[in-house]
Amino acid sequence: PWDGRTLEWSIPSPPPVYNFAEIPVVHHRDAFWEQKHGTGVKVARHQHHGGGHGHGIHLPPPSVFPILMAAGLTLMAAGFIGTLTIYLSFVGLAVFLVSIYGMAFEPIS
Repeated sequence: PWDGRTLEWSIPSPPPVYNFAEIPVVHHRDAFWEQKHGTGVKVARHQHHGGGHGHGIHLPPPSVFPILMAAGLTLMAAGFIGTLTIYLSFVGLAVFLVSIYGMAFEPIS
């Protein structure tokens, strides 16, 4: 709407989760501007249906481990507030470490 110059203005609003279905080929600093106004060189346009010559974008499956890591950090921080709740810090640390381990060995599919 404001005559944007860069590629992020070429996707719809709100943007899809993957941004671009294929990685766009860029030949100029302001590729979307060149695509709109042109100076003789055409920029390959991305396609939202997965066709074309590029590789598709891989998105990992949803995971519960990031929220568990945040919960572990929150428990650790809550445990540092008082002296009687130091055990809460150890529980938070355990949740955090198990979450990191789980995320590291999560199947990629």
